[in-house]
Amino acid sequence: MRLHKNVARNWSMSLVLLMAPLAWADNKPRSSPPPKAAAASKAAPVAHAPGRANARTAPGQHPTTSHPGTTGGRAGGAHPGRTGPSTSRTFSNGTTARFSAGGRIQSIHTANGLNIRRGVGGQRTVVSRSNGRMLVSTGPNSGYSQRAYMTRNGRVYVQRTYVIGGRTNVYVYNRYSYRGAFYYGYVPGYYYRPAFYGWVYNPWLNPVYYRWDWMAASWYAPYGYYFTPAPYYPVASLWLTDYLLAESLRAAYDAGAASAAQQPGPPPDQSAAQNTVLTPEIKQAIADEVKRQIDAERAAAVNSQQQPAAAPTASPAPAQPAAPQTQVVAEQRPEALDPAVSVFVVSASLDVNAGDQACSLSPGDVIMRISDTPDAKQNVNVKVASSKRSDCPTGQSVAIAVADLQEMHNQFRAKIDSGLKTLADNQGKNGLPPAPDTQTSAGEVPQPQPDAVRADLQKLQAVADQTEADVKRQAAGTGTT
Repeated sequence: MRLHKNVARNWSMSLVLLMAPLAWADNKPRSSPPPKAAAASKAAPVAHAPGRANARTAPGQHPTTSHPGTTGGRAGGAHPGRTGPSTSRTFSNGTTARFSAGGRIQSIHTANGLNIRRGVGGQRTVVSRSNGRMLVSTGPNSGYSQRAYMTRNGRVYVQRTYVIGGRTNVYVYNRYSYRGAFYYGYVPGYYYRPAFYGWVYNPWLNPVYYRWDWMAASWYAPYGYYFTPAPYYPVASLWLTDYLLAESLRAAYDAGAASAAQQPGPPPDQSAAQNTVLTPEIKQAIADEVKRQIDAERAAAVNSQQQPAAAPTASPAPAQPAAPQTQVVAEQRPEALDPAVSVFVVSASLDVNAGDQACSLSPGDVIMRISDTPDAKQNVNVKVASSKRSDCPTGQSVAIAVADLQEMHNQFRAKIDSGLKTLADNQGKNGLPPAPDTQTSAGEVPQPQPDAVRADLQKLQAVADQTEADVKRQAAGTGTT
């Protein structure tokens, strides 16, 4: 352990010298470790990029914020926060729309259940429900579908099929409740053997000089000022840290988020004071959480092998017309509120409140939770440790929904598992040392096949475009705006 700490410390100090110049839950509430030091604060946010699907939306409810894992486009331009009271209008066709003081659409709810919400930076989240299925679009090339999957041993599971750019992924979530609110927890599809987790957890015999194949990719250029991979890796947790940060930023770009990141930034002497890039210290905090998750997954893998085989159960269930919240679900504390978990990598764009002002977080920003107990609105306080241009200032304390924090944790775990697969597939190549055992065993529930949702998401975007156009026309005719 002393060797690991010394190697990690040397790695961190080396990075300081090399990089110095670069410097959800369905959760509408029914009731009522100290952060790492963040660097200089920055000026008021401007705008970012990725939109997010609603982590707090239960089937049958309309969204109050956006996201669970996907990212979408965001319009450019300044958004210094709230600019005045909003107004609401219900039209003859049953559609209700809310407008900002300046006349910009904030939200739309139609008579047939379509919900559209615009964030402070202009990003749009569209939610539609039909026959027990929820479809969420967060951009032209991003979104997801959610439907019932199965019930096993008293636990309720749903599956989500995500579309981000040209990639499709399917994940399983366990649904549970906590203090009258519903949450989702990521469920691994499979486990590795304990020897493989040990290979990932412990320092490698020799530092690995690894060349990432995305260094010249188009998605990386807009974020190069913010994120630079390490020159070498003494342990896999640091490699996984760069992997998941890169995946977060690539997902943002693939979903159309790069448009804001590519906007001309302020002069260097100003931007340096406005941003805290991903420093070695911040990366080390993330790597520590990666190691904790790896150890937890290793323990779960050992436990699953020791458990007797479960009795045969019904095959995965198709979507049911009844909303999942009618089912009895287990009560448990969200992992995002575990006192041992304090660092989070933002996985989708998010509007948050800093006092009476609104600002945005976007994929790849890093936040530290500074309170463990949610308030009556199911919010906790976090501090921004690292953020990109246009996002909430570093050092800023903001309130964030536990559901959104839990979704960040879900995506964090999913990206770690994706990174573990990449390591297993490439062990012994590109400088990586050979791994002892890369075999896998079944997870808690079998992995589902992804749903075909890409065309449905594109149709939902078209419907949202037409709905917004209709609302603008009707509002102009009634003088609402």
